[in-house]
Amino acid sequence: MSILFDGLGLLAYASAMAKSPRPDDDAAVLFVRGMPRDLLAKLKAAAALQQKTLGEYIQEMCEGHVQELERKGLLPKGK
Repeated sequence: MSILFDGLGLLAYASAMAKSPRPDDDAAVLFVRGMPRDLLAKLKAAAALQQKTLGEYIQEMCEGHVQELERKGLLPKGK
């Protein structure tokens, strides 16, 4: 099963893969197109400063942003 979303330069692809090497069965793959190279380099550097992978860094930023939107009542509270 896959889900595609393409808008504003974003393409997300989620797939339930039986052979996935990731321990999290709920994990998805996110592809971002149109990211300026200089911004990507800065994000990688910021992640390295915190001794995190780029994926971990971006996930934490996204989680924090979603939590803030939930706190403000702009998004329904998650699980």
